[in-house]
Amino acid sequence: MIYFTGRKIGALCRVVFSVLVLAGCVSVPAEREVTEEERAFLARYLEALTVKVFFREASAEELLYKEAVTGSARKILAREGFLAEDGKEAEALIEIDAVSEGDSRRENHYGTAFVRCGLIEPFTGARRELPGVAAPRTFSKASPFDAAVNATEAALARMLPEAVAEARAFLVELYGRGIVYGLVVRNMGGGAERFHRAFAGKVRNLTLEEETPHGTRWSFAFFGLPEDAEAAAQEAAEEAGIKGFTVQEREGKLLRCDGGN
Repeated sequence: MIYFTGRKIGALCRVVFSVLVLAGCVSVPAEREVTEEERAFLARYLEALTVKVFFREASAEELLYKEAVTGSARKILAREGFLAEDGKEAEALIEIDAVSEGDSRRENHYGTAFVRCGLIEPFTGARRELPGVAAPRTFSKASPFDAAVNATEAALARMLPEAVAEARAFLVELYGRGIVYGLVVRNMGGGAERFHRAFAGKVRNLTLEEETPHGTRWSFAFFGLPEDAEAAAQEAAEEAGIKGFTVQEREGKLLRCDGGN
């Protein structure tokens, strides 16, 4: 006779559940149409869009230029009200890649620049490249370096507001069925299938991403803030009869929970 410990039974349940989901044997509610209320939520959410900006990898010789350009970009975004506060999550990242030149004629210095931007949704890693912008030739009395930075700033002043507008359009497409979140639950025991059924009725595109001895990971789409997603997970656990379910921490759009088993 073969005896199974509680831990082995839990592991066996996880394996069986994974196979059932992947095989399509675990039924979930049919995908619902997006409501006007959900569209209104997404519009409000993206109206308050904030971004963070960074410079694509630079060589040691470019560090001063990188710092100057990044500082200028932050000032432009802050002036427009788009820059995420330090320590706060941003809905989108803007990656800057710039090529510039400076030259001198006697005591006068001139600069040119070509700037490209990439948009990144930080949780999913989804990316979109934007067309580059060339700056008109700029003038400086200080140095060729200063002239090159001036040219880059002129290109950024044109490009960044457009990049924020493009970021909104990008996220409208990405979040068309809801904002993308992740959920990791440890110590679920044999309740994963019941939780999956209950949670699928509260969110969209619920997908089992991974099951390991360390926990079960799902991705899902949801029209709500992270605290609303936490509440939905808590309600699903209660409906599934999983006692002791708690949300332990939130890392951006990733919720980490404990099943209490």
